[in-house]
Amino acid sequence: MEKRLRYTWIILMILTVLSGALSYVEGLRIIPVLILVLASLKFILVAFEFMEVRLAHPFWKVFVVGYVVIFTGIFSIILLG
Repeated sequence: MEKRLRYTWIILMILTVLSGALSYVEGLRIIPVLILVLASLKFILVAFEFMEVRLAHPFWKVFVVGYVVIFTGIFSIILLG
């Protein structure tokens, strides 16, 4: 368990640094969408690992992932449109 938490933390830190680095890139319209996708991945990691959604009923797993996918998709369309 300790090892999994450590790996999750490392992945979260890498995604955070990557999001920060992307925020300095100028001239590409897709950068805000990429940052939003990285934030969505971080949310899913936190929900499944630290909020223990991975132990919940499959309905809640599908609901959480589906919500994030729909939310990210809608905002990506808004950002790119």
